[in-house]
Amino acid sequence: ATLRDLLGRGGMACEPAVDLIAKVADALEQLHADGKGHGALTPLHVRFPTGRGGKAELAEAGDVAVDPIQVATYRAPELDSGSPVALGPVDVYALGCMLFEAMTGKAPFEGASPAELVRKHARAAVPSPRQLRPDIELPPQLGVEIQHALRKRPGDRPATARLFGNAIRASMEDDDRGTMVLAAADQQVLQQLIAARETSAKVEADKRQVEADQREVQEAKRVLAADRKAAQLAAEQAASAAA
Repeated sequence: ATLRDLLGRGGMACEPAVDLIAKVADALEQLHADGKGHGALTPLHVRFPTGRGGKAELAEAGDVAVDPIQVATYRAPELDSGSPVALGPVDVYALGCMLFEAMTGKAPFEGASPAELVRKHARAAVPSPRQLRPDIELPPQLGVEIQHALRKRPGDRPATARLFGNAIRASMEDDDRGTMVLAAADQQVLQQLIAARETSAKVEADKRQVEADQREVQEAKRVLAADRKAAQLAAEQAASAAA
């Protein structure tokens, strides 16, 4: 299967997407180590002979017939600047586009013509994968690495496929979403404890209020009994004096 076949199945979760594109980076690594590059990489140039679980293999730029819009979809902006280019950052740009598409189901830039795509690659801001797929669980560092690979200036990107592949793999290993979930769970437990303590404190306060009310009732009864006894005594004294 070609990478085009795999990408055509829609957006993947981050982990399989990173695994897939990192294997393409591995295939490019030797070219970049020799100071060379592909320079026209598209998903149609990448094959997985034994399936997506195996190694990636690359076809030469002229060995595959590719639609001009497909070429422009993954084409680094400096290729159309007329200046000398280093093919390492050019290939890293293509890898960034492919990783973006693997996760979202769409390339970062789309257009009706190669010229429109050239303009977007040169000038348009790179969207976040979350803009196209809000439900994706994107590790923060992986989002950073995608933006890094898609910088307009080649000197601002990783210089080789190996650097990019290592960076995206590390972004998954350093993913702190589990810590974030744990922190959220801890926060929930804390809120429950606070609520329980507040409830306990309210119960204790209510208990003290009931005890105070009971004391007031007992005191009122005592005063009433004393008043009655005094009144009875006064009545008896009055009756005795009248006799």
